[in-house]
Amino acid sequence: MPEFFDVSLIFKKENDCIANAKHFLNKKFGLIEGQNRQGYFETEVFVSFLDDCETDFIEVSFSFSNQVFHEEKFSDELKTFSDFINVCFGYTGDVAFVLCSYEMNGYLLGNLKSMLDINDDILARFPIHYVRQRNNERSLPIVNFAAQDIFTENPLK
Repeated sequence: MPEFFDVSLIFKKENDCIANAKHFLNKKFGLIEGQNRQGYFETEVFVSFLDDCETDFIEVSFSFSNQVFHEEKFSDELKTFSDFINVCFGYTGDVAFVLCSYEMNGYLLGNLKSMLDINDDILARFPIHYVRQRNNERSLPIVNFAAQDIFTENPLK
């Protein structure tokens, strides 16, 4: 199993969106750009802001070290991420998608230039993703276990 679980917030690129996102993440979750050992999450998280001048979106990436998921406890283990993601969706209308995988986000997003490129075919390549819901309804994870094996083997089985 790869070492880092990546969660990418995909923001519509607008003036000051990076500065606004940095302020929000620090104020609400105690997260800063770079390495974080304390705050909302109980594990080390590395935060980076990826702004490619050739795209119309910004990726805010969260890399969690040593995050594991177990098939029998998956819903409970994913809850912290789902709660975090829904707070982020509620913060701004500029977050359209949240994409999650073990170290595949950069590869899967690398050739995309527009948020319009993030279609159902692209989303299906991620083992977990979230899509902004209308009327600020809670976004539930969309899971595709065929995209990547995300479960840690239980040594007792």
